Amino acid sequence: MRWELRLVACALGATACADQITLGAPSTVLAATVVRGPVQPVCRADLPCDDVPFVSGFDIERGGRRVATARSDSAGRFRIALAPGDYRVVPHGDAPIIFPRAQVKDVRVTIDSVTRVLLHFDTGIR
Repeated sequence: MRWELRLVACALGATACADQITLGAPSTVLAATVVRGPVQPVCRADLPCDDVPFVSGFDIERGGRRVATARSDSAGRFRIALAPGDYRVVPHGDAPIIFPRAQVKDVRVTIDSVTRVLLHFDTGIR
């Protein structure tokens, strides 16, 4: 029963609470890594140019409604418990990318597992 309450709290919008789910309890988790690029107009071999992790908030939407929010850490990662289904990951307006709210990413969370995704966002630098 305890894991069910935590799962409901996560689905209602608690940030990055998948790590709080009791070990061994059934769970469905979205584990995302967010990267952006390019981060400079000219790429060099000694400096990363694309796929640089970033920190931002994200709305998780289903059926046009926000069902949760998450915030990526300094490594560009977030984990959140969600019911299985199709979702849209929408960056918050302060994300360090071009037109954040227009860069929506669709993800499918599968049943009884951790769904791992790598989400690429465009900075607009050319």
